[in-house]
Amino acid sequence: LTGGSADSSPEAFENVVNHVRVDEPEAEALLYLAYYYRDNLEYDAAILCATRLEDYPGPEKEQGKGLLRDIRSRMDHKVGQRRYKRRSKSPKTPGRGVNSSMDSTS
Repeated sequence: LTGGSADSSPEAFENVVNHVRVDEPEAEALLYLAYYYRDNLEYDAAILCATRLEDYPGPEKEQGKGLLRDIRSRMDHKVGQRRYKRRSKSPKTPGRGVNSSMDSTS
């Protein structure tokens, strides 16, 4: 390296992951990174790493496929939770409470 600092941008990471030759050590590293990013809720980076394993013939390919299913399931679940939260925040109807004046029989 020259005296400059290394590029740590997301674009540089994506470029490295997309252009690395995937042999056994790289496949293990990609799988490790995919799990790391999944566990830290960085799903896009996890998907990028796991997707690169699809062309690798070793066991990491199947592990990567399983990880991709898990990530997509988590993402779908998260979207579903957001939709449910929005629906459940409906305003309360007046006169429906336990101590409502409409409920008293005096």
